Amino acid sequence: MLPLIRFLAASIALVSAGPAVSTERPRAVPAAEMQRVHDEVKTPFRYGIVLRGEEGEMLDCLSVFRHSGRWYMLHAAIRHHAGYETQLARSDDLLHWERIGKVLPLRGEGWDAWQANGGIALYDIRWNGTHELRQHDGKYWLSYFGGARPGYEPDPLAIGMAWTLRPAEPVEWTRLAANPVLTPAQRCPAVRRRDPLQEHGHPRRS
Repeated sequence: MLPLIRFLAASIALVSAGPAVSTERPRAVPAAEMQRVHDEVKTPFRYGIVLRGEEGEMLDCLSVFRHSGRWYMLHAAIRHHAGYETQLARSDDLLHWERIGKVLPLRGEGWDAWQANGGIALYDIRWNGTHELRQHDGKYWLSYFGGARPGYEPDPLAIGMAWTLRPAEPVEWTRLAANPVLTPAQRCPAVRRRDPLQEHGHPRRS
C-alpha cells in the first residue's frame, strides 16, 4: 500500500509543479502528415449502442481492457438517480456484451456510501497495443470517485483506489483502508501556466 500512496503523492507533486515554460516557437506540421494521422485514427464505422441499461437505469464512464483472451468493460450504472456503482461486462468481439455483475456496489455507509464510479488502471493504452492489464504489487487496480450522498454526482466527491486478484470475475474489489486518497479539502499549489501571447505574440501582430 505504501509504495502506491508514495507513487500517487509523487504524481500530484509533478502535476502541481506545472510544466516548464518553453521558449521555442511551435513547429508547423505539414498538411500531408496531419492527413496521415487523421486517416489512421479516424473511426468511420459506428455500430450504435452495444450495452443498454434496464428500465430506470443509465450506464456511463466505460473503460475497456483485455484479460485472459477476452474483452472486459468496467462501467458505471445508476438506477433511478440513486447513485453510481461500478459493474463488469465481457465480450469476445467488442460488439456483443454480457453484463456479469458488480465490482464496486453501493455500500450505504462511509465516505463512498452512495457513489463508487470506477475506471481500470495500469493497462496497455499504446496505439496498436494489447490493452492487457498490468499489475502493481501483484494486484490489479482501479481508481474511482466516491461520495456519501445519494443522487447524480452530488458534492463533495473524492477519489479512492481499489484492487483485486480476479479482474475478470464479478467479485467486489477491495477498497484501500487509506481511502480517499484525493479530496477537495487537500490544498493544491498554484500551477504556473504558459501564456502563448507572451511567448509568441498576438497572432494578428506579427
